[in-house]
Amino acid sequence: MLTSDPKAVDIYLRVLLAIDSDVVDREIVHTNQEIERNGLIKDSMREQSVTQLTHTWYHILTQYQTTNPEVVCTCLDVIGKYITWIDISLIANDKFVPILLKFMTMTLLRESASDCIHDIINKGMEPVAKTKLVESFTNVLETTGVFSLTEDEEGDFLAKLSKLVNGIGVNLMISWQKLQKAEDLENARITMEALEGKIPLMFRFLGDEDDDVSGAVTPFAQEYISILKQIKTLSPKQRESIEAIIASRLPKQEPQGGTTLT
Repeated sequence: MLTSDPKAVDIYLRVLLAIDSDVVDREIVHTNQEIERNGLIKDSMREQSVTQLTHTWYHILTQYQTTNPEVVCTCLDVIGKYITWIDISLIANDKFVPILLKFMTMTLLRESASDCIHDIINKGMEPVAKTKLVESFTNVLETTGVFSLTEDEEGDFLAKLSKLVNGIGVNLMISWQKLQKAEDLENARITMEALEGKIPLMFRFLGDEDDDVSGAVTPFAQEYISILKQIKTLSPKQRESIEAIIASRLPKQEPQGGTTLT
């Protein structure tokens, strides 16, 4: 039973972050012996404790959402870290997703919630499953009005949303490239349709006057142009998108090899 003392809960979460940093963080160089040890630790945790951990996370999110937002934000950080190596169905489900969406409407929690969702859709997966995951999250975010922004929206939150939209687009493009390489043309077509549906979202942030907001989604725009260069015959809509991207934000950057498509 998890303690009700928020200080103890905070320590518990920071221990989990420390474990992730030591065992999972790929930016840390490990010896072969350490890599083997870390693999055994993760396997053991998957088998014995991860399910229980997710129960505690849900308890923390629901219990402290209004009384201790700092603890909730730390918990969201933990989930974002652990999702890279635990079963995604433990988090991307009817239990956790609604509360993540709720947090996207709460001023003190929405930036951390956005980062957490970004981490979830960035999880390594097979391309068909990834497309379905991204589409599922995008649909519920749009349905709940998360992307229906006001003119005076806070810049920091806009930058987080822009980062999230960038992750949505980039992950769909990665899936498309994998499916093309595997010659799975039908699923590649489905993924391209999903990607095309996200272009208006990209433009919403690419044209923002705040460089932090527009810059966060610029990789999406650049990679989209690169993707279209691989297609022999572009549709009128795709050509319009390229022209709009060039006119919107990319001219502020130094051209790299030109953007003319034939």
